[in-house]
Amino acid sequence: MHVYDHKATKEKRAIVTFTFDGAMTLPVFDTKLVQWVRSTEPNPYILEEMFRLACEQWKIVVIADRPKTLGDKADVNGFIKKHELPISGTIFTCGTKIVDCIERAESILHFDHDLAVIARLPHGVTGIKVPHPKRESSGPLLSFLSATLLS
Repeated sequence: MHVYDHKATKEKRAIVTFTFDGAMTLPVFDTKLVQWVRSTEPNPYILEEMFRLACEQWKIVVIADRPKTLGDKADVNGFIKKHELPISGTIFTCGTKIVDCIERAESILHFDHDLAVIARLPHGVTGIKVPHPKRESSGPLLSFLSATLLS
């Protein structure tokens, strides 16, 4: 993970992307399927960070790794509206590789729950691993944010 100096780029209206499922929202455990599934339960740490970055003039883009069906659009757009998120745009991958969508958005900072996505980010994009709140500690994420993005 790179140390990121946000003050050097914020005048350029830097773009930050957040993955919707698993980063902005918390997965829930389905006892019938016996697995973690996506939900629309908000991740309070990430939503707080979105507001903080928006106050610093970052342009925020949501990446939804979903098809653009009416149901998916309703889930994502309803979540954004319900939580009054300062979003500049939303990209639905619709089967496209998520890293290609991140590159198309011209993001320089990306929050994701999936280390495989972070490992494949385009050159010049810093990735921040969002921990699974029920299985991983949020301490490292909060420490990293405090030391780099919030200073």
